[in-house]
Amino acid sequence: MGRPVKKVSKRRRGAAALHPHFLFYALLFLAVFAAYLRTLCPAFMDDDSPETIAAGFTLGLQHPPGYALDSLFNRCFSLLPLGGPCFRMNVGSALLASLCVVLLAALIRKTLLLLFPGRRAPSNPSLLFSAATGALLFAFSKTCWEKALCAKGSIYLLGTVLIFLLLAFLLGQDVLRPSSPRRWLSLAFLVFGAGFADHWETHLVFFPIVVFFFVQISPARASLSFPAWKELLGSLGFAILGASPLLYLPLRAHLHPDLDLGAPDSLSYFMADFFRKYTSDREVSVVQTFFQALVGHVPWRKWTDLLQFILDLQGRQISVHLWEEMKLPALLLAGLGLFAWMRSGERKILFCLLTPCLLLFLALCSASWIPPGPFARWYMDNFLMPVNWVIGFLAGVGLCFALGFFTQKPWIRAAFLVVACLPPLCLVLDNFRQSDLERQMIRYDYGTNLLKSLPAGSVFFAESDEDYFSLYYLQLVEHKRPDVRMIPAFTLFEPWGVEQVERQRPELGLTASSLSFSDHFQRITFAMDEIVQKNVQRIPCGFSYFDGAFHRFYLAGHPALAFRKSGLVWLFDTPPVKKVPLLALDGLRLRHWTDCPSNGHPALSGIWDIYRSAGLFD
Repeated sequence: MGRPVKKVSKRRRGAAALHPHFLFYALLFLAVFAAYLRTLCPAFMDDDSPETIAAGFTLGLQHPPGYALDSLFNRCFSLLPLGGPCFRMNVGSALLASLCVVLLAALIRKTLLLLFPGRRAPSNPSLLFSAATGALLFAFSKTCWEKALCAKGSIYLLGTVLIFLLLAFLLGQDVLRPSSPRRWLSLAFLVFGAGFADHWETHLVFFPIVVFFFVQISPARASLSFPAWKELLGSLGFAILGASPLLYLPLRAHLHPDLDLGAPDSLSYFMADFFRKYTSDREVSVVQTFFQALVGHVPWRKWTDLLQFILDLQGRQISVHLWEEMKLPALLLAGLGLFAWMRSGERKILFCLLTPCLLLFLALCSASWIPPGPFARWYMDNFLMPVNWVIGFLAGVGLCFALGFFTQKPWIRAAFLVVACLPPLCLVLDNFRQSDLERQMIRYDYGTNLLKSLPAGSVFFAESDEDYFSLYYLQLVEHKRPDVRMIPAFTLFEPWGVEQVERQRPELGLTASSLSFSDHFQRITFAMDEIVQKNVQRIPCGFSYFDGAFHRFYLAGHPALAFRKSGLVWLFDTPPVKKVPLLALDGLRLRHWTDCPSNGHPALSGIWDIYRSAGLFD
């Protein structure tokens, strides 16, 4: 009698079938993470990374809208016994980016199973290869690679993870059946709510993904199907729970941490912080200006000039971003994927990808979000990073569609696979030099040089992100030079900024919070005058080389003042300064100026200009 057949449970058979896929995703994660570690920044680039690290390390508050979820995330990584604070949080961004790549590959594979069912189903290697190619196109696009190497990138990458989870929940239900249950609806609302505690402006354009949970698309028509009111109320409760990290902002601000930008400890300050009202003067809407022109409040020429300005600054940069970030082969594959997807019977997920991109494009073409200047293109790339993974998604579909034509000819199939490896490889070769931050120390050394340039007990008016974010990190995290009284000049525009200086530096004698001003220009002018007049004759007072608020609202009104140069700062030529030694240029700390390939990054141009202004370079 033969041996009895041993029954295998469905659960064990499923685990055995999924095992190769998990191995594939693990190898993909490790390969991408290794590339990111090889190019990881040891300190921080010239972005908001030092502010992000300081907020996470000290549980402080970043600039509006506060990024509560990101601060809590970085706080967790700051507790790891792994290197220094910068390395820990940069590794956190690299891990997030690697997770994004794996999630994107899984989403592409799941979508391919929906698009090519039955006899048209491609082989498993084709699915995995197509998914990996699409995910790697996103992984090594310039902006994604850059965000994976520095702490600031965690804001954008956290948002990307949340969007991928939303797509995963939508794919978790049977999107091909009009009567499919909404079993992931509550979790989708939870994740969507959590996005409002991160970079909510970009997250908002992905609201259509949540809407498509209620859309049923049949071959004949599309219709809306609303859940029972109890189910809907429960989902809204999950959304509120997801947004609960926003409570971190007023609760922590009430304790007055040293890094408390926006100070959202009252309802009015919280709303101003969350909606970024501090930058509303430069964010001008085409729609708002149109209605103002319609009722005669402004001339029509102002509306047409604004529209032309926005299209020149932001609208035309969209095509430039696509061409330079993803390159022609990836765009061709994405076009093929769009064609194949439109031919399939499933378009729900496609609309979920394209609708947010359309909304993002419309937002960038209808309001002035990006400040003009040398960094405008860099800002645009940050906003358009979601487009990169959409292109990678479509490219994975297009590659799988193309592979379906070579199932009967192995040698042609093998040749095509080799050619299909070229788009990700081209991105790696093209972006590696600029993305290699292994020796990137310019921003860190710039902040160190500022502190070396200042005499003991100085008052220093910081003028730009390069100044105050670097000093926030060095003073709050590494506890260097606590004797230097750093005043971010731009905060004196706002009542909360004046209140902070009065509370944190009472010895300076500032009293501007007790007075009323007709506008914020009068407030900052009065505050600067009072600080300088009460302190310049008893302690060294200095300011940055950057042409910021202190230059425009104090120095411009006092052209006869005399100054002395000390390293990278200017000091008032007063008796306290004459008694202390000044730093010569050869005392500055300069590392990896010639052997760091990313020193030409456009975000570093401001620091290069300062060194030239100081006389270090011709």
